[in-house]
Amino acid sequence: MQGESGQTVNMAAFSGKLLLVWALSLVIMAASFAGDSLAQTFAIRSANVFDGRTGEASLAFNIIIEDGVIQSLGPTSRVAIPENMSVLDGTDKWVMPGLIDVHVHNSDPAYLQKMLAMGVTSIHLMPNHPPDSPTAFTAHSNDPHHRSPRVHMSLMFTRSFPDNLFPGVYEFQKPLSVTEARDQVRMAAEQGYKSIKIIDDDSVLWAGPETLAPRFTADVFNELVEEARRHNMRVYIHATQVEVTRQAVVGDALLHGTMDMTGDEALWLAMRQSGTVWAPTSSVLLLFGDFGRYAKLLLSDPLLAATLTAPERTQFENWARSPTPLFAPNSEVLNANLEKYLGVIARNTRLALDHHIPVAVGTDGGRVMIESGV
Repeated sequence: MQGESGQTVNMAAFSGKLLLVWALSLVIMAASFAGDSLAQTFAIRSANVFDGRTGEASLAFNIIIEDGVIQSLGPTSRVAIPENMSVLDGTDKWVMPGLIDVHVHNSDPAYLQKMLAMGVTSIHLMPNHPPDSPTAFTAHSNDPHHRSPRVHMSLMFTRSFPDNLFPGVYEFQKPLSVTEARDQVRMAAEQGYKSIKIIDDDSVLWAGPETLAPRFTADVFNELVEEARRHNMRVYIHATQVEVTRQAVVGDALLHGTMDMTGDEALWLAMRQSGTVWAPTSSVLLLFGDFGRYAKLLLSDPLLAATLTAPERTQFENWARSPTPLFAPNSEVLNANLEKYLGVIARNTRLALDHHIPVAVGTDGGRVMIESGV
């Protein structure tokens, strides 16, 4: 990375993972620099700055931050660091916009604090166990002095999946009629939710045809969407099957990513016209379908491995050494088709990009920052 101060380069030539690691290194350094009380006024010297809007980077920039707000930035030759200001050396490291995880279920404060330390500054949270007051929880998390990413929270709706495979792990709304769908969405809006997540999955891709689970009827599905729109709520839809994906283009985002077959031209055109976001979460397939491979992925990255507690590290090392496949209960079919599903999601993500569909990424309950296969 040679060049004069302020040189602009196109980031397409660089590894996204390397960029991410450097960015996270800077975030962790900043956390160490700040200590328990975040420093609000300081400078970052000679850092490389990534522009998330253009995909370009500028080398060797000084950044002046006062009271937590960037006041100026530019080449080191043009932007001087004030005397007596605390300085963080950004040489050979990257400054970039905060990362966004669009698929999170864990609302534990320690987990959210770890996400923030890893550079995730905003999340779409679909809590496994909804808080008593989503408004209070969101306000607390969004307080700039609270160690948590900013939170956008959705209430989850399903007909049966994944309760049929993992009973008791999640809490869902389960409307069986149009009236129940309307009333439950209205209640969510009154409680302060700004969006809903609809899970419409028959569980076949996860556990096989013998576990066929009922899905929402078309009228209940449509009422969930329409009532949410009446309350100006966003709609996120769990879609792993192309049949559901075609129906789900009415939503704001498709979560997980279609994994049974590649989408056709009509599907991508419909998504582009509706402005629907493609949001794959490949890591959850490893999380449920192959513990050993998941563990090896995490342990191979020093930054991710450093987030593990001692008991977690022991568990992950045992998974990585297992001579036989390890997977979640009722996930034999997922394990057997893992490579196929990951490949289909990867191809669909490539097609989404080629068709200029907005793409976002989420971890879906996995360890912070693990996302593979895309």
